[in-house]
Amino acid sequence: MADIRLSASIMTHPRRMESATRLSETYPELGLRIAVDPEPESPPSTLRTALRAWQMIDPDATHHLVLQDDVILCDDFRSVLLDAIATMPGHPLALFAEWGSRTAHMMRLAALRGACWAEAADTMVPAQAVVLPAALAQGFIARVTGDPDIGDDDAIVLASYLESVEAVLYVPTVSLVDHTTVPSLLGNDLVSGPRRSPCFTPGLATAQPWTSSVLAGLPVVPYLSTLEGRSVCCLRDARARAEWSMVPARDWLGDHGFPPSRLRAGFFAACDLPGFAEASEHIGQPLLYELWITMIVYGMVIGTWREASPAWLEQAIERPAPARSLPTIVVGAYRRLLPERILLDLSVQLTPLLRDGIRYGVTASRAFPASTAISG
Repeated sequence: MADIRLSASIMTHPRRMESATRLSETYPELGLRIAVDPEPESPPSTLRTALRAWQMIDPDATHHLVLQDDVILCDDFRSVLLDAIATMPGHPLALFAEWGSRTAHMMRLAALRGACWAEAADTMVPAQAVVLPAALAQGFIARVTGDPDIGDDDAIVLASYLESVEAVLYVPTVSLVDHTTVPSLLGNDLVSGPRRSPCFTPGLATAQPWTSSVLAGLPVVPYLSTLEGRSVCCLRDARARAEWSMVPARDWLGDHGFPPSRLRAGFFAACDLPGFAEASEHIGQPLLYELWITMIVYGMVIGTWREASPAWLEQAIERPAPARSLPTIVVGAYRRLLPERILLDLSVQLTPLLRDGIRYGVTASRAFPASTAISG
């Protein structure tokens, strides 16, 4: 194992000092220092507090961890974190991504492939829990302090910095951290709804054998929009790794052998699956159709993997991480439409639909001629 010397801090606001103190006292082995917003009465700026938190890095630390005050940590967090860092010691790591993000879809695909890590696919860093190697932490501090007009959102500014130094952010397939229901000071919970991990159970990360296996470089990432519930394909610019464009999944699938008539026929057949009728009482068919074609894109991506036989897929979807993370697609996408408790039930009812879409896409992709297959 690499010699990891970890320092850590919590970023908070005076109104949330109780939460930060409780977190610090619960995990004394982390030596958490509390960074309080230095200008709490000024207009909101997460970057102010984040800068102070990153500046708390120990002089001899190889890595620094910054937590927000509204997180839950996995069992045996410090030991698990050190094992995880040791597999990716030179990379920035985000220990959490919320279940409706593009990165969450990358995490689910990585879980299906059996990888420990997924490349982040969003334009901002999920900043609830981030680890940076010391050199990157110091570089970020220098970048922020050297430009007073750099911005106010640490998630955006950190993403921009990492891109500028060509540092690829990775997220564990099994989250080490989850997000709590503490009300957001910026009102994000009212705007976006609950933002939890696609795959977090306190003991799951402890049982995970940590390796450097990673899913990265996909030319297309499926995404189910949390704003409109529409299925989108995020397409990577082959010349610029961090540049993405988005097209409706129906258009992308049409270019890959799925005309509208074929999609409709497949969906209407899927309407007979267990749980579909009950779920459609809460979520209308147009949204369920978008959910199903998102899973076809999943299957299309998976179908390009050498190992993706029907037998392999059936084993993959039953492993703990995929079994946990796939149903959260429903909650992550529709969290603005229905209460979380209802969506958690619906996610179970719609699991057969999710798996049907993946199988449909895998089977179809393996039958495509090379000219229509996904490259990359």
